[in-house]
Amino acid sequence: MGIVPMQTLRSIDLQDVVPFHCQGVFDAVSWGTGRGELDAVILGTSSQRFISLGMYQDGNEELDLALRDRGDIPIVRRQIGGSAMFHGESDLLICMVFNRDLFPQSITRLARDVMRAIVNTYNSFGVDAHYQPVTGVAVRDVSIGRCAVGTVSGSVVLVSSIVVDSDREFGSRLLKMEQAPTSI
Repeated sequence: MGIVPMQTLRSIDLQDVVPFHCQGVFDAVSWGTGRGELDAVILGTSSQRFISLGMYQDGNEELDLALRDRGDIPIVRRQIGGSAMFHGESDLLICMVFNRDLFPQSITRLARDVMRAIVNTYNSFGVDAHYQPVTGVAVRDVSIGRCAVGTVSGSVVLVSSIVVDSDREFGSRLLKMEQAPTSI
C-alpha cells in the first residue's frame, strides 16, 4: 500500500536555494494545497547549512546559540512543530504536502511510512540505518534524522531530509544532542 492514493501530484525541484526561500516555498505550497491546489512533493538542496526550528520550540533552550552565531547559521522557523533539525548543504530536503480533506490516513502513519522509506534509502546505499519511532532515523542507535509533521491551513505537511554529507558532530552540538555518529 502506498503513502497516498493515486492522484495527480505536483513535483517541485529546488536546488541550491537560500534556506529562507526554501521554507517560503514550503509554506506557500502548504497554504495553496489547503485551498484546492494539487498535492505536492518538494525535493531540494540548500545553498548553505541551516537550522529548521519547530513552531513551538524555544531556540534559547534547544540550540547552542553561541555556536550558531560563530558559524553564521540561519534559523528558519517552520509553521509546524517538531524537533529542531540541522541541515547541511548536501542534504536532500523533503517536503510533502497533501490536502487534509482528501488525506486518507493519520499524520502519524504518514511520518512512520516516510521515515521507513528514508531508512530503506540509506540501507540501499549500505548505511546500516534503522527506524526510530515515531519520527526518527538512527545509525548505531544515534539519531541522524527526524521529520516534522503537522497541519497548515487545510494541508497535511511533512518535512524531513536525507543526510548526504554533513558535519553530524557539529550539528549535534548545535542542537544540544548528547551524541552523534562520527560518520554515516
